[in-house]
Amino acid sequence: MNRTSRSARVLPGRKGEAAAPLARRRRSRTGKRRWLSPLLAGLGTAALAAGVWWMLTAPVFRVAVVETSRYRFTDRDTLDGHLRDWLARDMNIWTLDGESLCREIEALPWVRRARIGRRLPATLKLDIWEWRPLLLLPDGEGGGVRERALVQNGATLPLPAHLPPPDLPLLVDEAGASVRDADTAERLLGLLAAVGETGLETACEVDFILREPRGLVVVLAGNRGRLLVGREDFAVRLQRYLDVSDRVPSGAELDLRFERQVYIEESRRASRGDRSRSG
Repeated sequence: MNRTSRSARVLPGRKGEAAAPLARRRRSRTGKRRWLSPLLAGLGTAALAAGVWWMLTAPVFRVAVVETSRYRFTDRDTLDGHLRDWLARDMNIWTLDGESLCREIEALPWVRRARIGRRLPATLKLDIWEWRPLLLLPDGEGGGVRERALVQNGATLPLPAHLPPPDLPLLVDEAGASVRDADTAERLLGLLAAVGETGLETACEVDFILREPRGLVVVLAGNRGRLLVGREDFAVRLQRYLDVSDRVPSGAELDLRFERQVYIEESRRASRGDRSRSG
């Protein structure tokens, strides 16, 4: 009996008596966490909002400089005028409507594609890709008075007056049709693509493309000859010439319009009846 009483005095006491203060402390700490976390989240959100507001309104991010990539055919004064108009709007580098600016620049005749980049704190970088001229057109072609060029999308664009004409074949017209006609432009583009595909100019330079009632004629530089290719199948016909080019007399005219055949007229001044046939 006494042993039990002494044992009872060294025990922590009845259930719940010693644990109650500890439980109250835990409940107090949990309550503090419940209001501390939302407070910290709110402060973080407010700081983020303040930072975004500063970036969108601070004068340091107002666009001050527009740099452009190299370009050749686009009119400089016209391009600069568009860019000055945008700078006058006090653009912020972050809120600038880059897509609208690119569409405006791409509407310029020689611009094929435009892209906007940003360099902090206040510089825009405008990259420009231009259409590539493929063929020179006669003066006045398309209703203008300046020399023009046929470009990759079939348009005819005026060449800048301050630049020398690019080293390209010249279209000589005997048919009277205009390159502004979609079918004519598509046919010329097809021929120019075939010249590149077959590698014709690695063998001999193209001087002119002649347009006549029979179709298109490729006039080779250095009196190498004339290739009558007609209106279709240009790559096949040019390849047919390349296969026999080492046997073709200088200055000859070749009619390549007939399948698997090459008709050779040794001189344009020769009689029309004086022809040889090469299979």
